[in-house]
Amino acid sequence: MAPQDLKALIRAYHKARGERNWETCGGDAPEEWRWWTVEVAMLAGKWALARRASHPENQYSADAFTLQALVSFLSCALVKATGEVQRALELSPSHKDALQLLQRIKRVQELRSLGNEAYNTGRLLEAIQKFTEGLGPIGESESEGMGGIIRANLLLNRALSLYRLKRYEEAVKDCNACLLLEPDAFKALRTRARSRRALRLYEASMEDYEAAYQYTSTQAERDLLREEANAVLNLLAESIRKDYYKILGVSEGCPEADIRKAYRAQALAHHPDKGGDEELFKLIGEAYAVLSEPPARSRYDAEKPIPRKFSPKEPAIPREGDAHAGGQAPKESGKKEKATASSTAPKPGSAAKTPASPHKDDSKDVSQKRSVSHKAL
Repeated sequence: MAPQDLKALIRAYHKARGERNWETCGGDAPEEWRWWTVEVAMLAGKWALARRASHPENQYSADAFTLQALVSFLSCALVKATGEVQRALELSPSHKDALQLLQRIKRVQELRSLGNEAYNTGRLLEAIQKFTEGLGPIGESESEGMGGIIRANLLLNRALSLYRLKRYEEAVKDCNACLLLEPDAFKALRTRARSRRALRLYEASMEDYEAAYQYTSTQAERDLLREEANAVLNLLAESIRKDYYKILGVSEGCPEADIRKAYRAQALAHHPDKGGDEELFKLIGEAYAVLSEPPARSRYDAEKPIPRKFSPKEPAIPREGDAHAGGQAPKESGKKEKATASSTAPKPGSAAKTPASPHKDDSKDVSQKRSVSHKAL
C-alpha cells in the first residue's frame, strides 16, 4: 500500500471515530486495519457489529482468532470464545494475549457456574459472592465496552439473588448497571420493576413495566406483566389517597373512642411548638376531622380507589427469544413461567420458589442478529 493511501486511511479512521461513526471506521483497509472496526465497536457497545467485523479472513492468524474470541467472551458466548481462543493457541501456542484470555474465560465460566448452582439450591449469599467474584476478571475497561454482555449477565443474576433476599435497593442498583450495558434487557427491566414495587416506588415501577413490555418474547410474559402492573397501578392509586387510619395509627372499623385517643397522642407528639413536623400535624388534624364525624367517616370509607388497568403499547417488533444479558428466553406454558434465575424473581405478593439454572451460555443465540436495536438510556 502506497504511503499516501495509508495516510488517507488513517485520516478516514480518525475522522469516523471522532464523529462516532462506528460503521465506517476501518473502511477498505487490510485485515489488521479492519480490527479497528472491532475495537471501536466494542468501545461503543455495538456487539452485533463487533461480531460481524471480528470474523477472521486469514484462517492462520492467531491475532485474528484471539480478537474474535474476545468479542465472543464479552458477548457472553463463552463456549464459542473457548473454541476460538483454542484455535489461536493451535496456531501460536505461546500467544500471550490468547493465553491470558483463555484464563479469563475459564475463571468467569467457573464462577458463574458456581453462582448458578448456589442460586438454584437457595444459597443466595454464596451466589452473590460467586457472581461478584466473576465480575472481577471481566472488568469495566472502556476499550472492552465496560464489560459487555457478560458483565450485564452477572449483574442481572446478582440482582435476582438480591431480590430474593429482599435487598431491593441493591437489586435496583445492579439492574441499573445492567441496563447501562443492555438498555433493552427485558429481565433486568422486570426485576427492577418488581424491586421498585417492593420499595413502594410505584410510579418508577410502572415506567419499568411499560418498558419491559416492549421487549417481551411470549404471550405468557405479556400476561404476567399485565397482572403485576395492574396490581401496582392499584397500589399507586391507594398511595395517592390519604390513608387517615394509617396517619392516626388506628385500624379500619375501630371505635370512635380509639380515634379520639389516637388523635390526642399523635397531636401531642407532633405539635410544632414541641418540635414536631407542621405538615404532619396538619394531616393529623385533617384525619381526625374526617374520622371523628360518623357521616364524614362513612363517606371516606365508601370512597375506594377506582381500579385501573395496565394499557401498554404492544411491542413494535415481536421477539422470538431473549439474547439479552447472555440468556435465552425461558420456554413457558400457559401463564406460569418456567423457572430460571433470570426469570423467576417471585412476582409481587408471592413466595419465592427455587429456580432452575440461571443464564446458560448459548453461543448461537448471541451470534444471531438481534431483533431489537440498542437504544441509549
